Amino acid sequence: MTLLIAQTAPPARNLGADVYRFIQGGMVTPPGSMFLLLLLAIGWLAVLAIVAGALQPDRRLWLRGLLDVRWNLEQIASGLELLRRNKRPLWVLLVAAVSSWTCWSLRAWREPSGVVELESMLALHGNSATSLAWAHSFVAAVVPLRDFVSLGDLLPLLLGATLLLFGRTPEMGIHLRSMTRAMENIRLKRRLGTLWVALIILLAYRTVANVVDPMAGITSGCLVIDIIVLPVLLLMSDGLLLSWLLAEYGRAAREHFDWQADDTAAFVRGWPGAMLVCGLMNPGRYAVLLLAMWETQFRQPLRWPVTRWGPILWAAAIAQVIGLAWFALPAVLAVSRREGLKQKLAAFLLLFRRAGGQVVGLTALAVLLNVLVLWPFYWLFAFMQPETWSLIGAASYGHYATLLLGVVMLGGTTQLAAREIGVSDEPAPSVIQSAAAQPFLAAMRSQ
Repeated sequence: MTLLIAQTAPPARNLGADVYRFIQGGMVTPPGSMFLLLLLAIGWLAVLAIVAGALQPDRRLWLRGLLDVRWNLEQIASGLELLRRNKRPLWVLLVAAVSSWTCWSLRAWREPSGVVELESMLALHGNSATSLAWAHSFVAAVVPLRDFVSLGDLLPLLLGATLLLFGRTPEMGIHLRSMTRAMENIRLKRRLGTLWVALIILLAYRTVANVVDPMAGITSGCLVIDIIVLPVLLLMSDGLLLSWLLAEYGRAAREHFDWQADDTAAFVRGWPGAMLVCGLMNPGRYAVLLLAMWETQFRQPLRWPVTRWGPILWAAAIAQVIGLAWFALPAVLAVSRREGLKQKLAAFLLLFRRAGGQVVGLTALAVLLNVLVLWPFYWLFAFMQPETWSLIGAASYGHYATLLLGVVMLGGTTQLAAREIGVSDEPAPSVIQSAAAQPFLAAMRSQ
């Protein structure tokens, strides 16, 4: 009898494909029902609403911000004004995303495993395209700005940033010298050099990894040290590219038509805050990558069992839900261009005190809008006859949709932050007059 049961028992599910999809852009759902994750998201938003109510003294504005959907939609739509002033972020990100996802798709679209993966995913959702689309769209939507906190995945953008940092280092040095004091100028220049070296290492590693194994991507390492180094380098590159994007939004908020010296200072100075945003809003990205590289290098043959990787993927999803608390932090970093990280976090708290209800309302609305724009793509590709490129198509078009939506949402929250806490910038450092020069200056004034 025992032998008969062993022969008829279904094989344990292998979560390797789920892990790879998580690392490569977020087309993954933890094993099990998504209903629990939905309840967690609703409960967490309710907690944020209560915290905002405790911080915001004006109860009427707090309640309006939570419930007035039209007001919040108008706030998001106001981001189009920033795009009108500065269209460069939209076009750069769109071109980089299309070229990056197209090149990756051309390498992987004929892999026969794509059909098997889609069929197995449908089987887990009762062969229902609607259920599968809901699960994937919701898990992706709990990181409303997912395309902006994972910009390091776009190799063309990474290459462009590396070349620009190398080619414009002298110009950026002049900008920093004119906008910062001596000690800070030295620190920021060292930061630029460190970032440039980190980008070169990451770019070379990812290029080699994609050539060796396009499906495994960055997890196909063979060194022990890269288990720690690669997630750190990826976080640094994500933060660097996000800092550039926020500097562009800050430039639009200040109505700069050309990149100026204070934009360079804001870009370099804002890098630690941008890294913090990436780590808080999408922590599972780096933790799962580290654990996946550990699995690849120290556990052979690879099995990716549910008993071990199911809890890991669930922990990553829960961490992303908790990251909804920081939805408005990128907008605060875009307008708080002068202060350090501590002051920027204080500005984020000030935004909650003045418009906490609307911040939570915008967060919930951003999740809903992401689900609405993602669901049709996942449903369409799951409803059609399974093909090798079905999962790739769903992921690609889904990213394009959330990228366009995210550009507008980030602009709308930036407008809100600019209205509530204002746009701050660093004035040029003044020359300290020495005591010996005072008599000479007084004589000049008397003449």
